[in-house]
Amino acid sequence: MLSPHQARHFAALGNALGELRKHLDSKATFAPMRWRADNFTERSGVLTDAWSDAIEHLMTLINGPFASVAADDSVDESAMHRVAGRLLEALDHLRRLRHEATVLPVVGRQVTARELVVGGFDYTLVEISRWLDTLLDFLADPTAALRRRGIAAEGAVEFPLSLKLTAAPHWQTLTQWLQLNT
Repeated sequence: MLSPHQARHFAALGNALGELRKHLDSKATFAPMRWRADNFTERSGVLTDAWSDAIEHLMTLINGPFASVAADDSVDESAMHRVAGRLLEALDHLRRLRHEATVLPVVGRQVTARELVVGGFDYTLVEISRWLDTLLDFLADPTAALRRRGIAAEGAVEFPLSLKLTAAPHWQTLTQWLQLNT
């Protein structure tokens, strides 16, 4: 069972992350990227590499600073908001890369490849959104969230807060498309 102090800690963390969730759903305007690559294949490669790096950065934030703040009920709210701000920056970077994929200049059949890149990015963003929803549900009412998952809320209970991502099926299709069309 949660102590009142732990319940306040989770509520404060949920409050800090709630803004993150709203932001993830909002529309955003991004300045265009300055390209050093000349063609679609190079540009899409730059974007997918940047996407991989951005995902790695997000995972590092979640498994490092965020996990520390979530586990330490002695941290103050300003620390929670700092971590939420860092997560927000990481998510904004992902959203910007997704936007860049939607406006990649294409010719002819490259439209299919662009759609696969955007689809792969969207797949991951949906997984992140679902994780965030699950996390916010837990932080709002940990006992109820545990019960919904069939976990007894007695004694020491560990709720999995880590983000687990799966490979978007779009990447395999994109690889095949590139092999056939480049």
